[in-house]
Amino acid sequence: MCQLAAYIGDRPIAPLFMESLRLQEGYYGGQATGLGVLDNGVLSWRKAPGPVDHIIENSDIMGLTGTTGIAHSRLKETDVVEEYNRAKNAHPFTNTDNTLALMHNGVITNYEQHWSELAKEYTFKGYNEDINYITDSEVAVHMVDKLVCEGTCLEDAVRETANRLTGMVLLGVISVDEPE
Repeated sequence: MCQLAAYIGDRPIAPLFMESLRLQEGYYGGQATGLGVLDNGVLSWRKAPGPVDHIIENSDIMGLTGTTGIAHSRLKETDVVEEYNRAKNAHPFTNTDNTLALMHNGVITNYEQHWSELAKEYTFKGYNEDINYITDSEVAVHMVDKLVCEGTCLEDAVRETANRLTGMVLLGVISVDEPE
């Protein structure tokens, strides 16, 4: 079970998110944590393996500022194995030009089918060559991006992506082009 939070407002964003995730981790634990924020038209993110307190102590995540953001602390059975638990496999995932960030909760069962098609156009930053593994969530961000690039508004792109995915799908997306 993953922990998620989203926010639009003017309060200090990093402390708000880290406390929200920390409170949720008490129930499930956390093996990789990340935060994506929009600040004056720029998408910034930090993510790393480990629970919230570890990330706070070992990164500059608390320095992120912004008015809109998403946060995620990942817990997955395979993440106890180091090959699956790397910074590049933590959420949020971004599109190629760093204008969209996505977090996901659940399991996408048909991600490999979409991955094989998207890999012709997109580079997967989280791809782990050692074990031929890609995170299902990174497939989703590229699906949303492809639709947005084709002219679909963000809301419809997220809805259409979710409808094409099978399994358990909860998506949270922020965009430089549609910050609200």
